[in-house]
Amino acid sequence: MTPSRRQDEEDYADEGQQTHPSQLGVTRGPEHSLINLITDCKTANGLFSLARQHGHAWDSIHASAALTRAANLLVPGARRSPDTRTGAALLLRLARERLPQMGNEGLVSTLWAVSKLGISDAEFVGAFVRQARATLPRLYATVLATTADALAKLGRQDTPVREMLDIALTITRTSKVPTFTAQNLSNMLWAIATTGLGNTFFISLLLMEAKPKLPDFLPQNLANTAWALATLGHKDDAFMRALLGEAKLQLPGFNVTDVLQTSYALAKLNINDTEFQRMLAARSTQLGMGE
Repeated sequence: MTPSRRQDEEDYADEGQQTHPSQLGVTRGPEHSLINLITDCKTANGLFSLARQHGHAWDSIHASAALTRAANLLVPGARRSPDTRTGAALLLRLARERLPQMGNEGLVSTLWAVSKLGISDAEFVGAFVRQARATLPRLYATVLATTADALAKLGRQDTPVREMLDIALTITRTSKVPTFTAQNLSNMLWAIATTGLGNTFFISLLLMEAKPKLPDFLPQNLANTAWALATLGHKDDAFMRALLGEAKLQLPGFNVTDVLQTSYALAKLNINDTEFQRMLAARSTQLGMGE
């Protein structure tokens, strides 16, 4: 009888056992390369086996792709077995050692993967910031927003996030790159509020950029932005009027979290909009929040 296994625990092959490509959940043809084996891997245990057997020969592209693949395969927040934690640590070490060879895309993809996996590794973050310091000033606003957001999710409420925000501020001031999208703006404001970093001038710049793009905001973006401003204690009546005007149109798409965040913002910023508050209460009832 085969012993049962927890769904959130991945086992992987013994140290000395070589894994055939078919065991990794992929079919290898003559044109199949190592990067294909990594990106097509169907299980985390197969990925860890591949890393143990071939990781020493990986370059920065392989290491970043493997960590990103692991982030997509493993369920965020699930309880991990010791073997899974060991495998993830191996992928993290391989990526950290190859950070100096990574391009901008690889750096940000790797940080995204670490953030999604929920690995708060001070050594990795420190190495990432040292490498990114020279290259991030040349990045697009979208990448800066993703980077600040990922660092904030890793609980980095110190120098790394401040550096990302300072770089973004410099770019915003000089307008050297395309402007932020609605998602970028929401992510950046969320990161600033979560870490408690940033300054009034930078926040005002972001809001100036955000106001004409509010129709592009999704309900979650609207709620996150309202929550961020309330958390920061940043009052901008004209912007909030515009945000609530858009929120009224999109209120049917608000979920429980969106309603709670927006309600918090109204109270914290002392905003009295009777019509919107009535609509928000009705949406709350529809979602069964009053039950």
